[in-house]
Amino acid sequence: MLCVTPRTVNRWQGEQALPQRATRERITQLLELEQELQATFDSRVAVRTWLNTDNRYLGGIKPVEALRIGRCDRVRAALEILAPGVFV
Repeated sequence: MLCVTPRTVNRWQGEQALPQRATRERITQLLELEQELQATFDSRVAVRTWLNTDNRYLGGIKPVEALRIGRCDRVRAALEILAPGVFV
């Protein structure tokens, strides 16, 4: 989802390099989304199921597919619909 190689991630983890600004922003978005998913669902299985199920709000694609093409904003909006008190 970050469009980087495993070698690049290893370099980050080994403190041999730092992610570029755009990548850091994307990491931040993904971490925030992870927190929202944990707050919305009661288990990792439920999170995984939601991420891998076709979503009508996303035009029939899976949220994980939307994340792969950089649409974290749309996934967050689809997740927001599930929040208590939100009716569509």
